Amino acid sequence: MSPETADLADLPTLIDLNGRRALVTGGAKGIGAAIAARLAQAGAHVTIADLDPDGRTTAEALVAAGRAASFVLCDITNASQLDEAVRSAADDGALDILVNNAGIFPTTGPIDDVTDAFVERMLEVNVRAQYSASRNAARFMANGGSIVNLASIAAIRGGANITAYTVSKAAVVGLTRAFANELGPRTFGSTPSPRASSTPPECKSSWRRCAPVGWTSARPSPRTRCVSPANPITSLALPCSSRQTLRRS
Repeated sequence: MSPETADLADLPTLIDLNGRRALVTGGAKGIGAAIAARLAQAGAHVTIADLDPDGRTTAEALVAAGRAASFVLCDITNASQLDEAVRSAADDGALDILVNNAGIFPTTGPIDDVTDAFVERMLEVNVRAQYSASRNAARFMANGGSIVNLASIAAIRGGANITAYTVSKAAVVGLTRAFANELGPRTFGSTPSPRASSTPPECKSSWRRCAPVGWTSARPSPRTRCVSPANPITSLALPCSSRQTLRRS
């Protein structure tokens, strides 16, 4: 059974995360909430870290469904809050999974109109905060773990009026490769690249199309198709499972 055809009910046959502890940044709504739900369904204790207080409601809904979840209010650009979120997820022990989902996607606009302050904010949220979260999480992964950084197809093909966003997501790809090389076999790094997704408040809260994990071609592919929320989120969760044979990129 492939993750692209897996239904929600089939997830436990693909992924076993019982006893694992996971941190999902930006997990209050949209993609992050779907990832948190997937990991929790597979057995992980999921900590949702988000600036949006609705993350508490998301965590409570998971608990009501019999899952293990908690919430911590966190601005990922705030060093102390981010450190506390990682420590809370590890619960003074080990952290097995980090999903760097939080990010921003404001339209850059024409290059001539882009200010340095705009670019600095984009890089602060989408790159520096992911670097810090990955570094902090790795300290709790002495016995192994998975770090999943969400990139974008924009990192490969670019696009008009999203230059700052494209630069930030290309940096995330490099960040993932560098961390994977330095941390070696004890920590696996993965960079899924959603082709087009939707996250509040910019869009409706459902997935449209996605590039499967590991697919980096910028050309249209028949594998890029309309999908239900179950399929791409399952693909994002696969690198977190010890059942998968994983390698560094």
